[in-house]
Amino acid sequence: MRAAIGALAVSLSLLAVPAAQAETEVYFDRDHGVRFIVDGPVLTVRLEPPDIREDVWGRQIRAACSPVFTFRPRKLRRLVVTAEQLWPDGQLELSYTFERDISDRVKWCVLEDAEGGEDLADAGFAPFVRIYADNPRDRQTGRRLRAFLLKRAGSDPWFPETLAIQVDDGMTALIATTLRRNARGRASARRLCTLVARSGVATGRTAVYGRNEVKLRSC
Repeated sequence: MRAAIGALAVSLSLLAVPAAQAETEVYFDRDHGVRFIVDGPVLTVRLEPPDIREDVWGRQIRAACSPVFTFRPRKLRRLVVTAEQLWPDGQLELSYTFERDISDRVKWCVLEDAEGGEDLADAGFAPFVRIYADNPRDRQTGRRLRAFLLKRAGSDPWFPETLAIQVDDGMTALIATTLRRNARGRASARRLCTLVARSGVATGRTAVYGRNEVKLRSC
């Protein structure tokens, strides 16, 4: 493996590299019958039975999406994108265009009554997992491992909200996360190692890193 891929130097810095292109994210709020489709800077909201047409038709409706899970007002004002418009009567689909594109890292979106401030529907997207590889074979290995991790644990409370996988020469070289070096972070790293071993996707030793380029565990 090429110089261990720079281990500490590569770990969390992977998470800061901008995505090459926008991605499409889809989430269906079954409780309210609203499908959220984030494609580049555009959010398309589609009503599907059972839906909330009586709550949106003819009203001023605001849409907001965020690249972070925090709900701290000061940070939200800086990071959240919003758009507002009148929802025409009888229309089952409406698109909102934001000032910037956060589709590659969107964490949640919400639809709300602009006048009353009431939340009408919301979307929570899967954890953001980026793949780093130098060739198609390694990228495919990374995608397969990502699919396995998200299927088995993507909705579990312990799963890191941001994660990056680097694959080199067919082997998972490292997994960079935002986990802290504490009991909870080490337990999450141990679970990640268990899942990597069970995936049957990548071979070789894998290192799990947390915040500040701290190595949490070797798999």
